[in-house]
Amino acid sequence: MSQPERVVYTIGHSTHPIEVFIAMLRSFDIRLLVDIRGLPGSNKYPQYNQEALQASLPASGIAYLHLPDLGGRRRVHRDSHNTRWRNASFRAYADY
Repeated sequence: MSQPERVVYTIGHSTHPIEVFIAMLRSFDIRLLVDIRGLPGSNKYPQYNQEALQASLPASGIAYLHLPDLGGRRRVHRDSHNTRWRNASFRAYADY
């Protein structure tokens, strides 16, 4: 018996109202949103704060799970060979 195909989608919230965001998720039959942000909040768009998503998504039939270890900013390695990058974030990404 073969395993069902598993698909992982990615999405960013942009500036959409929560209703538009949920409609986009539902249009692809998304049943679980995994939030990988290290700091799951937004001052400018509070509808994307962790607490708001925990309330609005299940009401729409979408589960919410916060797994910050899957995302976040990368750190520069101590023994980095990418020292020509002046921007630490770029250097950390190159180290990755």
